[in-house]
Amino acid sequence: YNLKAKRLKNLLLEIHKNFHSIEEMKKLSLNEARNLLLGIKGIGYETADSILLYALEYPTFVIDTYTLRWLERLNIKFFGNKKNRYHQSQTLFMKNLPNDIKLFKEYHALIVKLGKEFCKKRPKCSECPFFIKAL
Repeated sequence: YNLKAKRLKNLLLEIHKNFHSIEEMKKLSLNEARNLLLGIKGIGYETADSILLYALEYPTFVIDTYTLRWLERLNIKFFGNKKNRYHQSQTLFMKNLPNDIKLFKEYHALIVKLGKEFCKKRPKCSECPFFIKAL
């Protein structure tokens, strides 16, 4: 937890140094803001996209462990290294959903809920709303 607090502090210092406020940072394009966040030590793709979506209100879809696990169990597989799998799965959502910040937040929240309740490391597949019994 100390490391996470240190990284969050670095993030806030970087934003303050460059922009003085979140509102100023919102003037950047999505790619500029994302690259800036990814350039801060300890900020990876999921954290950067979470900040972009939830704090800065940019239309980007957050991919997390719950999302990747759920997609894999639906037999939707991505290949390559972690970075490639992240971007491939993010593209799947971004190309197939309307470009809507509120919708992205809701979808992500529902996937997290699904992951916490059903699609755990030890899944409860028979209880999952996506489970289809054979006829």
